[in-house]
Order: sequence, then C-alpha cells, then structure tokens
Amino acid sequence: MRFLLFFVAMMGIGYCDDSLNITKIFKYNKFLSNTRNLIKYNNYLFIATDYGLRIVDVSNVNNPILLNYLEKNPKSLKSLKIYGNYLFANSNFGFDVYDISNPTSPTIVFNYSGGFTNDFSIEISGSYLYYSNSSNGIKIFDISNPSNPSIVGSIPAGINFYSTYVSGNYLFTCSNWGLRIYDVSNPANPTFISSISNPCHYVIVSGNLAYALNNNGLYIVDVSNVNSPSLISSLNIPYPISGIKSNNYLYVMDGKSGIKIVDISNPNSPSLVSSFNTNGSAISGFLDNSTLYLSNYNGIKIINASNPLNLYGFSKRVYFHNNYIFTIDDNDNVTSPGGMRIWDITNPSNPVIKSNFKRDTFLKEIDFYNNFAYLVYYDSLIILDISNVNSPAIVNSIPSPVFYHIVISNNYLYAFDFPNFKVYDISNPSNPNLIYGNYLPVYYVFDAVANNNYIYAIVQFGTDNLYLYIIDISNPSSPFLASYKRILLPRNLSILNNRAYLSEGDYFYFYNSGLRIFDISNVNNVYQIGYYNTLFPAQSTYLFGDYVFIANGYGEISVINANNLNNISTVAYYRDSSFVSSVFFLNGYIFSANGIKGLSVYKLNITNKEENVAIIKKGAIQFLSDGYYKIYTIDGKMIKNGYSKKNEKLSLKPGIYIVNLNKTIRKVVIQ
Repeated sequence: MRFLLFFVAMMGIGYCDDSLNITKIFKYNKFLSNTRNLIKYNNYLFIATDYGLRIVDVSNVNNPILLNYLEKNPKSLKSLKIYGNYLFANSNFGFDVYDISNPTSPTIVFNYSGGFTNDFSIEISGSYLYYSNSSNGIKIFDISNPSNPSIVGSIPAGINFYSTYVSGNYLFTCSNWGLRIYDVSNPANPTFISSISNPCHYVIVSGNLAYALNNNGLYIVDVSNVNSPSLISSLNIPYPISGIKSNNYLYVMDGKSGIKIVDISNPNSPSLVSSFNTNGSAISGFLDNSTLYLSNYNGIKIINASNPLNLYGFSKRVYFHNNYIFTIDDNDNVTSPGGMRIWDITNPSNPVIKSNFKRDTFLKEIDFYNNFAYLVYYDSLIILDISNVNSPAIVNSIPSPVFYHIVISNNYLYAFDFPNFKVYDISNPSNPNLIYGNYLPVYYVFDAVANNNYIYAIVQFGTDNLYLYIIDISNPSSPFLASYKRILLPRNLSILNNRAYLSEGDYFYFYNSGLRIFDISNVNNVYQIGYYNTLFPAQSTYLFGDYVFIANGYGEISVINANNLNNISTVAYYRDSSFVSSVFFLNGYIFSANGIKGLSVYKLNITNKEENVAIIKKGAIQFLSDGYYKIYTIDGKMIKNGYSKKNEKLSLKPGIYIVNLNKTIRKVVIQ
C-alpha cells in the first residue's frame, strides 16, 4: 500500500487538501494541473486544460481563486482567444464559442467540428478567425456574429499548418514547408506571397521582424519586404514550444524545464540571458503589464516579470536570518540556474519580496554570519553583504568543487571541500582566512550542523557507506574526528537539547522513510532513542521545544510532539499536492519551501479556547490553572519547567516567550 501511495504522488495526483490544526494563509505561485493555454478577460483568467475550461479570479494576483470549471465529455482544450464577450477555445477536433458576458458562468453558443488541430490552431484578427486544420489547410471564419461564425475563405489542404499570426494585411503561417506568408487583405481570397524554407511550429511578428520557433530553436526573419523575406539570425534553444515578445526580450517556453529569456535588442545576434525553471513543460503564456501568466503541464504560474533577468521558480529551501526569510529558488537539478530570494515577513499573511540574487548555475545551500550570506554554488562560494536587503552585494568569491558543503559557527566557516576539511577565520567576513586544511575520508556531505564544540555531519564514504561524523572543533585551528556512527539513510539533520533528529529522505528506499532520534549527550556513545514513521521520505525538520516540524516531501507538513519518545504523537499536519522540502517556525507561523508552489505560510492552531496564562505587570506571568508547564525562548530553547498551582506567579526577564501549560501553547511578551 505504501508503494501505491508513493507512486500516485509521484505521478502528480497527490493529496486533496487535508489538515489538522494548520491553516494555510499564503501561497506564492499557485497552479492548477495539465494546463495548455490561458487568457485574461477583465479580472478573470480562463485556462485551457486537458480536462476542460477553468476560471480563476486574479483580481489579487497573489491570491488567485478558482471559481469554476467546465468539462464537456470531458473535452481537452488547447488554445484560447477572445473576441468581445466571447471566448473561442479549440480542442482536438474543432472549436467551441463561449458567451462570457457572465465570466463566472460561461455558456457554449457555437461548436465547430472538423479536422485535427494543434496547440495553437486559432488566431483572431479583426472580425476574422483563422483556423489551422493541420493537413486540411486553413479555414477563415467571419465571427462578426460570434454565435454563428461562417466560413468565408480557405487555404487549400496539403500542407501541415501548425500556427498562424496576423500582422496588418498579412498572415504568417508555420508549417512543415516552412514560414509561409499570405495576403489576407481580402479574407475571402487569401493569396500566397512568399516563404522561408525553414520549418517552424510557432511564429510572432513585431514590426519588420518575424520570430519563428522550430525543433532547433529560434530563427529571426526580416519581413520588411514580404515578397522577399530574409533569414538574418538563429539561436539554438532546446525544446522550444511558444514565445512571448516584450520590448527587447523574447520569452521562449521550454518544453523540458521552463522559460528561456532571449535578448533580441540586436536581432542580428540574439543571446540567451536568463532562464526560469518551472519544474515541467512550459507551454504558453502572456504578459499583462509586468505580470507573466504561464501555463505548463504542472499548472499555471503568476510571476512578477518587471525584471526579465530575475525570474524565479521552484523553491527548495527556507532560512531565517535577521528577521527576514531567505529562500533558495531552484530545484535539485544541478543544471538549473539558482537564486536567493529575500522576504519581509512583518505580515506573515502577505510576505513581501525585498530582493533577488541569481547566477546562471546551481545553488546548493546558504549560511549566514552577521550581515553576510554565504552562498554555496556549483562552482564557487559567493559572499554577499546583506546589510541592505533591498540590494545584496557581492564582496568576495572562492572557487569550490562540486561536492562542497559549509557550516558556520561563531566566527569560523567549516568547509567540506572534497576530499579535504577546511577551516576559515571569517572575523573579516568579506575576506575569509584559511587556518586549517587536511584530508577527511568523505565522498559526499548530505547535511552538517554545528552544536556547542562539535560539527555533526551526515556523510557518504565509499559507495554505500553512510555515517554520522562528529568532529571536535573546540580548537578551530586543529579539528579532529571525535567519533562516528553508521546510519541507514541520509537527508537532513537537526539538533536541540542533546538530541539529533535525522530525516530519512532517500526515495530509492522510501519504505524505510521516517525520522530517527539519537541521544548525543556523550559524543563517544551516540545511540538511537526514538523513531517516527513518515508517510513519505522526510526531507528536513525544524525543532522548537518538544515539537518537531517535518517537511515530508510529497504532500505533507507534519508537527509531532517528541516529549515522550515512547508515545510520539502527531499534533498537526497539512496535506496537499505540493512538494514540501524545507520548513521553519516563527511566532506561531510555519514557513515552507513548497517546490513549484514557492513559499507558503501556514498558521499553527495548537491552542485551546480558554487562556492558560495571564500577563501581569512587573515582568511576570500568572498561571490560570494547575498543571505542568514548560517555557521556551522564541528560538525554541527551554528555560524553565515544573508544576504550577492556579494563580501562581512566575517572574521572567523582558522578552518573547512560548508557554506550554498542560499542552496548551501561548506566546507572551514581557516588557
């Protein structure tokens, strides 16, 4: 049964939303599924999917709301165009016309059946619709009466037409015979003018230039003289499907992994300047001012494209530093470009992006020291000054090998620099000083955490040898391997109060997935003291007092109470179809990196209706019932515990605390 559930989630079906004591309050980059095309009408988004038409309210682009869906038989829709208050949607064997004067409840007023169509088979110009009917030619419809379109002209069969574009009096068509140009000044009698022999499947015309896509990429044609078009340049782009032109940029939808952004300011020499990973086939899209609406086979994405060179997609890690959330926005594909996004979470229900930093190479992890962020890229360690979160600046970089991992403790940076272990003094953060370097038997590091005078690292040595390494760093200039322990599966490590929590997130061994808990009070005698089985391979954890927040990969965030290791209980969870790879908890809110859904924020609702603690003046709290209590600092460290009597008072220094009385939680602020 576990295998079946795993397989279903991997296929993209996953959970329907389900939760216990957790409420989702924010999600960045919402999406649907199996989408092929989309178009905007007022504040509504109409989406063509393999299962019919979807309607989304996008009056607030940060909170799209699915309003309705229409399915006919069900009908797989491909492309959409709007004419007045009517929506034209082509499917496999024709097109439908919807009256959308009431956008939330469209009605079909006309249907045309005929021929096999492609993803971009309809084009509207003026009151005419051009319908590419694959090898059956092109039919031209008069749609001045949208509820009863009539055929007025055609282009004969014999050529496989894939898409069309109208510019002025000319129809540009993509076919297996190349880019063909027709005069349609009289739509009833289209006349062939000229062609370029290069085959294409999608074309955009802007001014005197045509931008055509084929299996080899992009080619640009000078059409200032339509009687004699000339090829002026080309650019290799893998798997191009469609494109959007905006000023000096062309957004090319990549059928493999997202969007490629091409600088076309010099049409004689187009250049690829950036990319955006969508974790799946990008099919089509459009720009509305600086907002990019994108459909891909995984769904839709709504993206701020005000800066074409800084688009971000898949979120895999979330960090908290200096009151800001930092996310890594790419996936685990080492060929993907990687970036960091900084969020202001003053209002957790509406996080605000402060800035982005991106390089065209893979970003693995981030660590922090004071006002500096250390970004481990595929090719180098980048040091950023983040004192101004609106404009992080590079202050230094250090070349690094592929399998590079860092841990920062106090003013030292510890680097697993395969096959060596190095220590840098970063008291001058912008100029690390190497003080130690020596061989360490490590092939790969999955995760590492500094705690007190030790570094705990999950490592691979050899082919299948997995260990927990414990490195003594009491003297940073002379670290040594203090002990090690064989483990079963690797992923993420968290440590709090002499306990180490190991997430087992290896999908090749998902049947063993879970969370193992070790006693590390004696580094020379580390042993397992608890285990919690997770539905899917656990990706990472965040620890807060007795609570463990678990990112469970496909479909789930769970919160467990590990106070009693003989009876570990699930106290909250949230399940949907996203991939949850990283979690963080702060002030009652859970922040998570949810793969293609980006950053999500949840409100944790573990509380009773009755208050259990009162705040009284002069730095004290008063318990309102008998019971056992624990008091934590805001970062999860327990500072007091015991048994209280009703109305008993307890003094606390000024600060923010979490009080747990009889398993009821309340945040208190002592002035």
